[in-house]
Amino acid sequence: MIERTLHPFNRLSRISSALASFISVLLCAAVPAVAMPDVLDRPAPTGIALERTVLTAIAPAGKRFIAVGERGTIVLSDDDGKSWRHAKNVPVSVTLTNVHFPTPTAGWAVGHLGVILHSTDGGSTWVRQFDGVRAASSLLDAANKTNNPGEIANARLFVKDGPNKPFLKVLFQNERHGLVLGAYGLIFYTDDGGATWQPWLDRLENPGGLHLYDISIGETETYIAGEQGLLLHSANGFQHFSPMPTPYDGSYFGLLRISEQELIIYGLRGNALRSDDAGENWTKVLPGETDSITSGIILRDGRIILVDQGGQLLVSHDRGRSFIVVKLEDVWPFSDLVEAADGGLILVGSHGVKRLTTQDLEASLSTDKNK
Repeated sequence: MIERTLHPFNRLSRISSALASFISVLLCAAVPAVAMPDVLDRPAPTGIALERTVLTAIAPAGKRFIAVGERGTIVLSDDDGKSWRHAKNVPVSVTLTNVHFPTPTAGWAVGHLGVILHSTDGGSTWVRQFDGVRAASSLLDAANKTNNPGEIANARLFVKDGPNKPFLKVLFQNERHGLVLGAYGLIFYTDDGGATWQPWLDRLENPGGLHLYDISIGETETYIAGEQGLLLHSANGFQHFSPMPTPYDGSYFGLLRISEQELIIYGLRGNALRSDDAGENWTKVLPGETDSITSGIILRDGRIILVDQGGQLLVSHDRGRSFIVVKLEDVWPFSDLVEAADGGLILVGSHGVKRLTTQDLEASLSTDKNK
């Protein structure tokens, strides 16, 4: 189990105010549960204009795209991001932080108060599958089985705190096997499609309970990126995750796997590092000043695109060895992006959705190359 660590807002004092707003959206659930009496049971509102909605993540579900955000917002697009509609029957109004669909119909969304939502119809409707109350109870049950006084004491603190810790990432290998991870080192696993969730904190060497932001599962290797330079690695099918040293001690918000040997990790203050040898050695690939990097993707043509809090695109044509900084018009902080079916980009963030057509993207790239 994990040690108690700094309150997330205390940690925010160590970083820039621009990034603080992004992290606070992800972590601001860490307040007493009594201050939020019914958001676990209050359905999400559906009448808020999209441009006035903070969206935190977006994912494909077959040909459909699904984005999630504040106040339980879940919106769907069936025309490559040109138009959007609200999902029906979203049972909570807490901020949702991530979404993943391993198949066109089966998907999960996670968020504040330890919420896990599940959809079986491509995101049109949702049910609450898990929450922070049950998460804390599961942690205490697991701790009691160890007869370890320290673990039991920590688990009791989780129960006492109430459901105030967010999940920040969800990733499923298929309709049955998946992982969720989040603040204070929380990580849970399911092998039955979310019918039950098992705490896996004892599989991670994370004694400080550092926040876990992203995970990448490969054929043999799995990596987890977190705060304060945390990079965890497992080579034995999730049985044990050990820390790997990296040359930066700030938060990593995400990682990309180019191949089994080639990795990119990125995060706070524009830091992005690349490894050619499965994380043994790292090279900084963004020597210039950029804002904190919040997300990234590998396009179908092999190009890599990262987005930052300043609304910039960071584009690589050489497998992440170097990047071009592309400044867009009408920018605002971006939190996530996907590639559209037509080769354009769909970006989400503080003002809803921004869509770049293939022509927009190529024009922006051409302009910046010629500067």
